[in-house]
Amino acid sequence: MTDILKIVGGNIRRVRKSRRLTLEELAEKAESNAKYLGAVERGEENIGMKKLDQVADALRIEPYELLFPVDTDGKPDELIALIKAADPATQSFILDFVKRIPGWRKSIRGSKRKQ
Repeated sequence: MTDILKIVGGNIRRVRKSRRLTLEELAEKAESNAKYLGAVERGEENIGMKKLDQVADALRIEPYELLFPVDTDGKPDELIALIKAADPATQSFILDFVKRIPGWRKSIRGSKRKQ
C-alpha cells in the first residue's frame, strides 16, 4: 500500500506545484488541513476517496489522474490528453484494450515458464 500512497501523494505535489499553489492554498481550496495534505504528499497518510475528489477538483483535474505513476518524460500526460481528445467509441476501445493487458501479461509469463 505504501507505493500507492507515494504515487498519489507525489502526483498531488507535482500538480500543486505546476499550478503554483502553496500547500496552504490547496488546503483552503480542498476544504482540508495543510498539515494533513503535507503528510498525504509525503505518502505518510492515506487519503479517502471524497478528499481525493476534493483535492482533484481544487487542482482542476480528474481524480483518476492522481492514481497513475508519472514518468518524468511526460508520456502519461500526453496519453491522457490523447484519450480525452478521442471520440467516445475510441475511448471505449482503449479502455477495453487496457483492461486486457494484465491477462496478456500473465499468459506470456506462464508460457515462458513452461519452456
